[in-house]
Order: sequence, then structure tokens, then C-alpha cells
Amino acid sequence: MQICRENLHVVLAFSPVGDQFRNRCRQFPSIINCCTIDWYNPWPAEALYSVAHRQYSADEARLGISEHLDTLCAASVEIHVSVSAASADFFSELRRRNYTTPTSYLDLVKTYKEMLGYQRGIVPQKIQTYQGGLKRLQETNEMVDDLKATLIKLRPEIDKKEEETQAMVVDLERRQKIAAEQEKVTRAEEAESRKLFAAVAAIKADCEEQLEQAMPLYRGAIAALDTLDRADITEMKAYSSPAEEIVLVIQAVCLLLEKP
Repeated sequence: MQICRENLHVVLAFSPVGDQFRNRCRQFPSIINCCTIDWYNPWPAEALYSVAHRQYSADEARLGISEHLDTLCAASVEIHVSVSAASADFFSELRRRNYTTPTSYLDLVKTYKEMLGYQRGIVPQKIQTYQGGLKRLQETNEMVDDLKATLIKLRPEIDKKEEETQAMVVDLERRQKIAAEQEKVTRAEEAESRKLFAAVAAIKADCEEQLEQAMPLYRGAIAALDTLDRADITEMKAYSSPAEEIVLVIQAVCLLLEKP
């Protein structure tokens, strides 16, 4: 057992990125106290380039990046190295560590491939949408050109209709003036007619009043006629000199019958 203790070594590899590793170390102090902590040296630029080239080459055909493979690898290396330099400046100014590990580099390459695949999927859709919009604009322009040509053809007829409309408006204004004058005359005649109607109505009322007064006399005369008989007529013929009242009545009858 002693020999095993002296020769047995356990290697634990952790990524120091994030607060979770720091918190776990605080929960288990033996990891720090009973272990020898060593830091791996950062990868050189050649190694970063080789890893990026291998990762991008695996999806070169799918992503269509053959022409830009070297440029993408160089850009990935530059991004990782620049972040490491910025992390050193961050520690010198604020005394706080920001680690850039190989895992971070692999995540960078992976994220770029995923975003590139996503963009390669939506860009054709956007291109198709824009092409459809351009087609609609072209069709709209053609429709506008057709409408312009039709308008040019119809312009003489439109001008003619406009002239006829203007003439009709002038005629309507003239008729409106005549109608207004006739309305004035009609109103005057209406007022005169109302006056005449009022006068006639007054005369009618007076006549009806007089008629109502004469009707009893008329009914009395009719009743008196009913009392006459042949003997009365014979008696009147026998008068050599009738009374003055009889003569007055006979004269009135002759006037009514238009007799001499």
C-alpha cells in the first residue's frame, strides 16, 4: 500500500472558465490542498490554425467554404489570440482572471459553423423573397406603363367629356338662374292667389251666410206652393183688379222666369 501511495498519480483536468468551477473548489478544499496545480501552456498559433483547419474541413462541402478556408482559419486564430491578450490587460487593470482555453476555441469554431449553416439556410429564402418583391415591382411598373398608355389614348375623349361637362355646368347654371326667377314669379303669384283665395273664401262665407238666411224663406215658399190648388188659380184669373201684393208676387215670378 505504501508503494502504491508513492507511485500512484491521478490527473484531474478542469476547465477554469466560469464561476461554477470556482464555487466547486470552495466546496471541496482538498482538491486545492492535496493536489499540485499546473497550468497547461496556451496553444501556439500553428496549433490553433491546424485545429481550425481540421474542424472547417470536416464541413467544407456542406458549408461551401473551400475558397475561404485559409481566411477562416486565420481569422479564428486572430480572434482567439486577441481575446487572450485582452484578458491579460483585463487582469493587469482589474486583477480579475478571464481564461481562454482550448474548449473556448473549439466553441468558437463550432459556433461559427452553426451560424454559417443557419445563414446559408435563410439567405436563399431572403434572396427568393427579394426576387419575388422585384418581380412584383416589375409587374407593377408594367401595369403603370399600360395605364399611362391607356390614359394617353383616352386623353382626347376625356378632354371632350370635360368640355361637355363644362358646357353642361354652364347650361345648368343658366337654368338655375331661370328657375330662380320663375320661383320668384311663382312666389308672387302664389301670394296673389292666396289673397284672391282669401277674398273668394270671404265671399263664399258671406254667400253661405245669406243663403242660410234665405233658406227658411225658400222652404216657406215651397211649403206655400204645396198649399195651392186649381181653385186658387181659377180664383186669381177671376180678379179684374188683383190686390197690390198679388201683383208684386206675379212680377217677381216673371223676373225669375225671365218673362215680360
